[in-house]
Amino acid sequence: MYGEHGNDKSARSSGGSFAVMRHFFMLLTAGLLSFLSLTMFGRAITSGKLRFLKCPTDERMAQIKEEAIVGDPQKQLRLGVMCALGVDGWIDHRGAVFWFVKAAEQGEPNAQMLAAMMYLEGLGVRRDYRQAARWARLSALHGNPVARMLMGVLLEDGAGVRRDPERAMEWYRHAASYPVEIGARQRLGSLYLEGKGVQQDTETGMRWIAEAAEKGDANAAFQLGMIYYDGRLVQQDYAEALRWYLQAASVDAPQKGKGANEAVFGPVAIPGEVYTKTVGQIMKRNQHVVRDACFYVGLMYETGRGVEQDMGQSRDWYQKAADAGDEIAAQRLVYMRDMV
Repeated sequence: MYGEHGNDKSARSSGGSFAVMRHFFMLLTAGLLSFLSLTMFGRAITSGKLRFLKCPTDERMAQIKEEAIVGDPQKQLRLGVMCALGVDGWIDHRGAVFWFVKAAEQGEPNAQMLAAMMYLEGLGVRRDYRQAARWARLSALHGNPVARMLMGVLLEDGAGVRRDPERAMEWYRHAASYPVEIGARQRLGSLYLEGKGVQQDTETGMRWIAEAAEKGDANAAFQLGMIYYDGRLVQQDYAEALRWYLQAASVDAPQKGKGANEAVFGPVAIPGEVYTKTVGQIMKRNQHVVRDACFYVGLMYETGRGVEQDMGQSRDWYQKAADAGDEIAAQRLVYMRDMV
């Protein structure tokens, strides 16, 4: 039963069925705040205070369009974001790409990063990994942390560029210097554990993943839980596994029904999940990581591994996982009820 759940979880993870549009549009909102420094932007994300700007009036919209047409890169960027978000009444991916590229050609880093994302996903334009890599590189060279992470992703996967794990590691390190956790630390740790692009080093790999987990990356915390639970890379330690599972399970799941004027970061998205579908798949991000962590906490309370057996606690955690859509957890609840 437990082995079957592991296989099911792996398939779900590799499938990468992210809520693509919502997360992608969350990422696009960074363009509206491009006048902020990276430090201020990072603090806004972590505090959950970053908010989407109110929809402009018709008069203001006309002014933005006029200034974008004249050639103002910031207005081009903003107009592109509004096209992607449907602020003017409908979503216009083609228009978004057009204005992102216009601003990107003038050297606007956020526009370059967003243009890369559009080409990577094929939104409003035919999917083109070369163009995605081109714009991502330019944005990364300007210091955009998401673009730096994206360059690591493209080089690791060989998408639009020659596959080069060593250079991918370099870009991930640059991205990891950004104070806010955006997934680069976990990829660094995973590559160290796998010995890809660098000599295999379990200690260094675990250190990077732990740092990511401590900064709020639920995927990193869950990965540590699995490593300690499995006991192949490190000495098996169920208590330590439970500690990391609990940390991953404590992250607030994405909330539904948030309007454009509500906070778009913080409680709306699992930390590190503001990526498009393709990026998430390459990085092996698990959309259901909080749900899966709840399942394993329930499992450990049921079996008494790493903690005193407590069937009440087990049912509570299984219920959380089942409420989030975990079918195996729902089956365990039925089994436990029938055994009473």
